[in-house]
Amino acid sequence: MKKLPYKRKFIVSQTFLNPSNRYVSGVHLGVDLVGLEDKNIYAIEDGIVVTAYHDSAFGNTVVVQQPDGLYSRYSHLETIKVTSGESVIGGLTIIGIEGKTGHVVGSGDTRHLDLRISKVPYHTNNINQYYNPCEYLGFPNELYHVVTPEGDKMEKIQNVILCYSEIDRRAAGYLADHLKCKIIEPDLLPTSVLNDLFENIYVIGSSAKPVAKAINIYGKDRYETCLKVITKIREARG
Repeated sequence: MKKLPYKRKFIVSQTFLNPSNRYVSGVHLGVDLVGLEDKNIYAIEDGIVVTAYHDSAFGNTVVVQQPDGLYSRYSHLETIKVTSGESVIGGLTIIGIEGKTGHVVGSGDTRHLDLRISKVPYHTNNINQYYNPCEYLGFPNELYHVVTPEGDKMEKIQNVILCYSEIDRRAAGYLADHLKCKIIEPDLLPTSVLNDLFENIYVIGSSAKPVAKAINIYGKDRYETCLKVITKIREARG
Protein backbone atom coordinates (compact mmCIF):
# COMPACT_ATOMS: atom_id res chain seq x y z
CA MET A 1 0.00 0.00 0.00
CA LYS A 2 1.41 3.38 -1.02
CA LYS A 3 2.49 5.74 1.75
CA LEU A 4 3.71 9.33 1.82
CA PRO A 5 7.47 9.93 2.30
CA TYR A 6 6.89 12.25 5.29
CA LYS A 7 4.80 11.78 8.44
CA ARG A 8 4.15 15.50 8.86
CA LYS A 9 3.35 18.36 6.48
CA PHE A 10 5.56 18.75 3.42
CA ILE A 11 5.62 20.96 0.34
CA VAL A 12 6.35 20.57 -3.36
CA SER A 13 9.41 22.72 -4.14
CA GLN A 14 9.91 21.55 -7.73
CA THR A 15 7.35 19.79 -9.90
CA PHE A 16 7.58 16.68 -12.04
CA LEU A 17 8.55 17.51 -15.67
CA ASN A 18 9.38 21.10 -14.74
CA PRO A 19 11.33 22.37 -17.81
CA SER A 20 14.94 23.44 -17.26
CA ASN A 21 18.07 23.56 -19.40
CA ARG A 22 20.00 22.27 -16.35
CA TYR A 23 18.90 18.75 -17.23
CA VAL A 24 19.98 16.66 -20.20
CA SER A 25 16.38 15.53 -20.62
CA GLY A 26 15.21 19.16 -20.58
CA VAL A 27 12.83 18.50 -17.68
CA HIS A 28 12.95 17.48 -14.02
CA LEU A 29 12.28 13.75 -13.91
CA GLY A 30 11.26 13.60 -10.26
CA VAL A 31 9.54 15.79 -7.72
CA ASP A 32 11.36 17.82 -5.06
CA LEU A 33 9.76 17.77 -1.62
CA VAL A 34 10.62 19.62 1.59
CA GLY A 35 9.47 18.54 5.03
CA LEU A 36 8.03 21.47 6.96
CA GLU A 37 8.17 19.86 10.40
CA ASP A 38 10.28 16.72 10.06
CA LYS A 39 13.29 15.63 7.97
CA ASN A 40 12.80 11.86 8.20
CA ILE A 41 12.11 10.20 4.83
CA TYR A 42 10.01 7.02 4.86
CA ALA A 43 9.66 4.27 2.26
CA ILE A 44 6.61 4.92 0.08
CA GLU A 45 6.07 1.19 -0.53
CA ASP A 46 7.22 -2.18 0.71
CA GLY A 47 10.25 -3.45 -1.14
CA ILE A 48 13.91 -4.40 -1.24
CA VAL A 49 16.77 -1.89 -1.25
CA VAL A 50 18.60 -2.38 -4.54
CA THR A 51 21.31 0.19 -3.86
CA ALA A 52 22.20 2.63 -1.11
CA TYR A 53 25.18 4.72 -2.11
CA HIS A 54 26.66 8.16 -2.76
CA ASP A 55 26.38 9.57 -6.27
CA SER A 56 28.35 12.66 -7.37
CA ALA A 57 25.25 14.22 -8.93
CA PHE A 58 22.40 12.90 -6.79
CA GLY A 59 24.26 12.70 -3.50
CA ASN A 60 23.26 10.06 -0.96
CA THR A 61 20.75 7.92 -2.83
CA VAL A 62 18.58 4.88 -2.10
CA VAL A 63 16.79 2.82 -4.76
CA VAL A 64 14.01 0.44 -3.70
CA GLN A 65 12.46 -2.28 -5.87
CA GLN A 66 8.72 -2.42 -5.17
CA PRO A 67 6.17 -5.25 -5.53
CA ASP A 68 4.46 -3.40 -8.39
CA GLY A 69 7.63 -3.75 -10.49
CA LEU A 70 8.58 -0.09 -10.18
CA TYR A 71 11.61 1.48 -8.50
CA SER A 72 11.45 4.38 -6.05
CA ARG A 73 14.56 6.54 -5.89
CA TYR A 74 15.33 8.83 -2.94
CA SER A 75 18.16 11.33 -3.54
CA HIS A 76 20.12 14.21 -1.93
CA LEU A 77 19.74 12.60 1.50
CA GLU A 78 21.79 13.97 4.39
CA THR A 79 22.25 10.43 5.72
CA ILE A 80 21.15 6.96 4.62
CA LYS A 81 19.45 4.69 7.16
CA VAL A 82 19.15 1.45 5.14
CA THR A 83 21.55 -0.93 3.38
CA SER A 84 21.52 -2.83 0.09
CA GLY A 85 19.43 -6.00 0.26
CA GLU A 86 17.40 -4.78 3.23
CA SER A 87 13.61 -5.18 3.23
CA VAL A 88 11.64 -1.98 3.83
CA ILE A 89 8.03 -1.42 4.87
CA GLY A 90 6.04 1.42 3.35
CA GLY A 91 5.33 4.16 5.87
CA LEU A 92 7.42 2.53 8.60
CA THR A 93 11.03 2.18 7.43
CA ILE A 94 13.10 5.37 7.52
CA ILE A 95 15.08 5.51 4.27
CA GLY A 96 17.19 8.48 5.34
CA ILE A 97 17.24 12.12 6.35
CA GLU A 98 16.35 14.95 3.98
CA GLY A 99 19.48 16.82 2.89
CA LYS A 100 21.43 18.60 0.17
CA THR A 101 24.20 16.19 -0.82
CA GLY A 102 25.37 15.89 -4.42
CA HIS A 103 24.91 18.54 -7.09
CA VAL A 104 22.18 20.84 -5.83
CA VAL A 105 21.47 24.09 -7.67
CA GLY A 106 19.55 27.16 -6.57
CA SER A 107 18.81 28.87 -3.28
CA GLY A 108 15.21 27.77 -3.00
CA ASP A 109 15.49 23.99 -2.95
CA THR A 110 18.82 23.19 -1.34
CA ARG A 111 17.56 20.91 1.46
CA HIS A 112 15.03 18.54 0.01
CA LEU A 113 14.11 15.05 -1.15
CA ASP A 114 14.31 14.31 -4.87
CA LEU A 115 11.79 11.48 -5.30
CA ARG A 116 11.59 9.54 -8.56
CA ILE A 117 9.46 6.59 -9.67
CA SER A 118 10.79 4.66 -12.65
CA LYS A 119 10.68 1.40 -14.56
CA VAL A 120 14.42 0.88 -14.17
CA PRO A 121 16.74 0.86 -11.10
CA TYR A 122 19.22 3.34 -12.57
CA HIS A 123 19.14 6.94 -13.75
CA THR A 124 18.18 7.51 -17.36
CA ASN A 125 17.25 10.63 -19.32
CA ASN A 126 14.46 8.76 -21.13
CA ILE A 127 11.27 10.50 -19.99
CA ASN A 128 9.17 7.47 -20.91
CA GLN A 129 10.81 5.46 -18.12
CA TYR A 130 9.35 7.69 -15.38
CA TYR A 131 6.04 8.03 -13.58
CA ASN A 132 4.69 11.17 -11.95
CA PRO A 133 5.42 10.70 -8.21
CA CYS A 134 2.68 13.16 -7.27
CA GLU A 135 0.03 11.28 -9.22
CA TYR A 136 1.42 7.97 -7.94
CA LEU A 137 1.06 9.12 -4.31
CA GLY A 138 -2.16 11.06 -4.76
CA PHE A 139 -1.37 14.77 -4.45
CA PRO A 140 -1.23 17.61 -7.03
CA ASN A 141 1.89 18.21 -9.10
CA GLU A 142 1.76 21.91 -8.22
CA LEU A 143 4.56 24.19 -7.05
CA TYR A 144 4.24 25.08 -3.33
CA HIS A 145 1.36 22.67 -2.82
CA VAL A 146 1.33 21.66 0.85
CA VAL A 147 0.52 18.02 1.63
CA THR A 148 -0.99 17.24 5.01
CA PRO A 149 -0.68 13.50 5.78
CA GLU A 150 -3.65 11.73 7.30
CA GLY A 151 -3.74 12.31 11.03
CA ASP A 152 -1.69 15.51 10.88
CA LYS A 153 -3.34 18.75 11.98
CA MET A 154 -4.62 21.26 9.43
CA GLU A 155 -3.74 24.25 11.63
CA LYS A 156 -0.76 26.54 11.11
CA ILE A 157 2.69 25.36 12.14
CA GLN A 158 3.65 27.21 15.31
CA ASN A 159 7.30 28.09 14.55
CA VAL A 160 9.87 28.03 11.77
CA ILE A 161 13.44 29.34 11.54
CA LEU A 162 15.07 30.91 8.51
CA CYS A 163 18.87 31.01 8.47
CA TYR A 164 20.63 33.18 5.89
CA SER A 165 24.16 31.96 6.47
CA GLU A 166 25.85 28.66 7.29
CA ILE A 167 27.98 30.42 9.93
CA ASP A 168 24.81 31.21 11.87
CA ARG A 169 23.37 27.68 11.56
CA ARG A 170 24.62 26.68 15.02
CA ALA A 171 22.73 29.57 16.59
CA ALA A 172 19.68 28.64 14.50
CA GLY A 173 20.07 25.06 15.70
CA TYR A 174 19.97 26.12 19.35
CA LEU A 175 16.66 27.88 18.83
CA ALA A 176 15.28 25.07 16.67
CA ASP A 177 16.02 22.56 19.43
CA HIS A 178 14.33 24.79 21.99
CA LEU A 179 11.23 25.43 19.87
CA LYS A 180 11.22 21.89 18.43
CA CYS A 181 10.82 23.28 14.95
CA LYS A 182 12.59 23.13 11.61
CA ILE A 183 15.16 25.36 9.91
CA ILE A 184 14.36 26.00 6.25
CA GLU A 185 16.12 27.85 3.46
CA PRO A 186 15.13 31.55 3.41
CA ASP A 187 14.32 31.61 -0.31
CA LEU A 188 12.38 28.35 -0.33
CA LEU A 189 8.89 29.79 0.05
CA PRO A 190 7.25 33.00 -1.19
CA THR A 191 5.83 35.50 1.31
CA SER A 192 2.23 34.37 0.86
CA VAL A 193 3.11 30.75 1.66
CA LEU A 194 5.20 31.70 4.70
CA ASN A 195 2.31 33.75 6.07
CA ASP A 196 -0.22 30.99 5.41
CA LEU A 197 1.85 28.17 6.92
CA PHE A 198 3.53 29.57 10.03
CA GLU A 199 2.51 31.50 13.13
CA ASN A 200 6.02 32.68 14.10
CA ILE A 201 8.92 33.13 11.67
CA TYR A 202 12.37 33.62 13.24
CA VAL A 203 15.19 34.99 11.09
CA ILE A 204 18.67 34.20 12.46
CA GLY A 205 21.78 36.20 11.62
CA SER A 206 20.15 38.79 9.39
CA SER A 207 18.02 41.93 9.51
CA ALA A 208 16.20 40.81 6.35
CA LYS A 209 12.42 40.62 6.67
CA PRO A 210 11.00 38.06 4.23
CA VAL A 211 7.60 38.76 5.84
CA ALA A 212 6.43 41.67 7.95
CA LYS A 213 5.92 39.50 11.05
CA ALA A 214 9.48 38.09 10.96
CA ILE A 215 11.29 38.04 14.31
CA ASN A 216 14.95 38.90 13.68
CA ILE A 217 17.77 37.74 15.97
CA TYR A 218 21.23 38.90 14.91
CA GLY A 219 24.36 40.61 16.16
CA LYS A 220 27.50 42.18 14.72
CA ASP A 221 29.05 38.70 14.37
CA ARG A 222 28.08 35.03 14.83
CA TYR A 223 29.23 35.03 18.48
CA GLU A 224 26.90 37.89 19.36
CA THR A 225 24.11 36.25 17.37
CA CYS A 226 24.57 33.04 19.39
CA LEU A 227 24.50 35.00 22.64
CA LYS A 228 21.25 36.69 21.66
CA VAL A 229 19.67 33.35 20.78
CA ILE A 230 20.79 31.82 24.08
CA THR A 231 19.52 34.84 26.00
CA LYS A 232 16.12 34.53 24.30
CA ILE A 233 15.93 30.84 25.21
CA ARG A 234 16.83 31.56 28.83
CA GLU A 235 14.21 34.30 29.05
CA ALA A 236 11.59 31.94 27.62
CA ARG A 237 12.46 29.33 30.25
CA GLY A 238 12.14 31.93 32.97
